[in-house]
Amino acid sequence: DKIEKYDIRPANPRLKTANFSGGNQQKIVLAREMEQDPGVLIVGQPTRGVDVGAIEFIHKRLIAMRDQGKAVLVVSVELDEIRSLSDR
Repeated sequence: DKIEKYDIRPANPRLKTANFSGGNQQKIVLAREMEQDPGVLIVGQPTRGVDVGAIEFIHKRLIAMRDQGKAVLVVSVELDEIRSLSDR
């Protein structure tokens, strides 16, 4: 199930996604894009406004995609985030 695969933890899964927390909304967007198995993924501010646990999860997913040979372009104002995710 996609909710478990992408660690989406809404207080009430029956609510519309617009009512989910910012972190869960970010993970939903990431899940939607990653499920299409793109060769190139461009993300802007992927961890803005999310909790520490969600940041770690999002970083791991982006790194896993990169390690599969996919191109991942991250646009962020967080220099530490860019450094931790970059391999070039």
